[in-house]
Amino acid sequence: MLHLGYTRKIDQDVSNSFKAINEDIMSNIGESSEDVKAVKLMIAETAPKLIENEASVLLPTLINYLMKDAIASDALKSTKEKNDFFDADLRKTILSRFKYKSKSIKFSADYKVVISLLFAMLMLVIGSEISYQLHLRGIIWLVPLTVTIFISIISTQYIYKYFKKQEMAKLKHEVKSFLIEQEKDVSMWLNEAVDYFQIEFGRLVHKGKR
Repeated sequence: MLHLGYTRKIDQDVSNSFKAINEDIMSNIGESSEDVKAVKLMIAETAPKLIENEASVLLPTLINYLMKDAIASDALKSTKEKNDFFDADLRKTILSRFKYKSKSIKFSADYKVVISLLFAMLMLVIGSEISYQLHLRGIIWLVPLTVTIFISIISTQYIYKYFKKQEMAKLKHEVKSFLIEQEKDVSMWLNEAVDYFQIEFGRLVHKGKR
């Protein structure tokens, strides 16, 4: 079994990569006036690409670590053994064999528009009923209805902004959860590459001693 001294550095590299991805995405979210749906669409398109790009950089880095560990091992003592190892070109084999495909991020439904409209309708219904009751009693009803419509509009805007802020907070949480899961997935994928390298390295060493 190959001693993985340099290779253990890949864990920190993965952590740093996903920290950079998280900072990149969060910087594009903000608390701006952008529609949450547009932000979600942007993240859904860019997040998987960012992860796949980082994975394509991490794999060659991992291979460099593995090559260093292999050269430093006692298994390759003679110049011939080392030359045979390089001639086998495990780097090329692993790069062609391992291609990372990121999962898609799934967001929960956005109900702020529906809630805001329902609230506006409720306010209008209540206001209209009050105005109607006042009218039955011979009280002028135009002013109360106008005020009700105005209050309904203002309240709806407030409710919309409130739920938008809540949706943004939930969106950030969902992005962080997604990235945590993808970081684990990338680590597992890289571990598969390590296992493959060790198996092939063992075969080369065994073959060289025959």
